[in-house]
Amino acid sequence: MNTTQADSNNTVSFSFAVPISISFDTFSAIAQDILGKKYTLDVLFARQNQAQKLNIQYRNKTYIPNVLAFPLDVHTGQIVITPAVARKEARDFNHTFDEHVIFLFIHGNENLTIHFKYFVFFTISFCNTHKHTELGWIRHIHF
Repeated sequence: MNTTQADSNNTVSFSFAVPISISFDTFSAIAQDILGKKYTLDVLFARQNQAQKLNIQYRNKTYIPNVLAFPLDVHTGQIVITPAVARKEARDFNHTFDEHVIFLFIHGNENLTIHFKYFVFFTISFCNTHKHTELGWIRHIHF
């Protein structure tokens, strides 16, 4: 299954290597809220071997990642989510699968903002920022 979907402004596009049941509008709203409307984001829902190859190639890490975030410039980035890993982790976080995919998507979006803030020399607290924002979004979204 290889399908692609984009919003009308071409600001968020998705490639699905595996099926995902969460609506495109949900992902688009989250991305625009975190990154802004002028940010162009590509999202890939990848098989484990695809995500692992990217992790080896770009981060020199051999494990299968749950999410990867690649800032391409100040207004463009890519996020890779591995649904098989998300499914395994969801139980540990007491999330449904959909909640955990959203959790990882938010985490990836926040990593993109952190990279931007790093480039302009802001100092932020990684752990507290991620956990509180992600949990707030999960409570806000009704599945």
